[in-house]
Amino acid sequence: LQDRSMLFTDKEFYTGDGNDSTAANHIYGIVGHATAFNATTAGVNLKIEKANIGDLIDSMCLQAKLKEYTPTILWVNPADFMLMKKAKSSTGEYLFVKDVNGNYNISGLRVVESSAVTANTMTVADASVIQAWWKRNPEIKFSQMNGTDFTDDAFTAVLFLRAQCVVEAADKLGIIHVADIGASITAITKV
Repeated sequence: LQDRSMLFTDKEFYTGDGNDSTAANHIYGIVGHATAFNATTAGVNLKIEKANIGDLIDSMCLQAKLKEYTPTILWVNPADFMLMKKAKSSTGEYLFVKDVNGNYNISGLRVVESSAVTANTMTVADASVIQAWWKRNPEIKFSQMNGTDFTDDAFTAVLFLRAQCVVEAADKLGIIHVADIGASITAITKV
């Protein structure tokens, strides 16, 4: 129960739909805090010859760096990452290779593959701007007062925890999200 609640919380930290008006009690996700990638803001609109996903990641990092943030982490869907790992140069060499420990480190970013990331999207961030606030540690309560638990000699277990993902308003510029990888690659590709 605790493991599943931590997995749920982890997913909510990335995709949570919390907001001040309609879902104030929900976790505010990293994507909700993020600044949208903009090729013009990054200064790379239609400027990169034969652009690929690696060039897009570099452009996302540039957008954050122009606001004096240093991206350290990349979240990507496993299917998109699989395609990224298989990207090759015009002469057939892989563009991305594993480090000596068997991990991928792209443009200095730690890569996190997660199914919480919607396919064809990705996010880079300066991890130092993301705070995890624990308002209440996990607590499990047991009861026989749910439906027919008492007569069926059954128990209901409920786990409570309160956590929040916090990013200061000014620091949202340190988190860059691409809502459409293909369209963003097109936006940076020189014609």
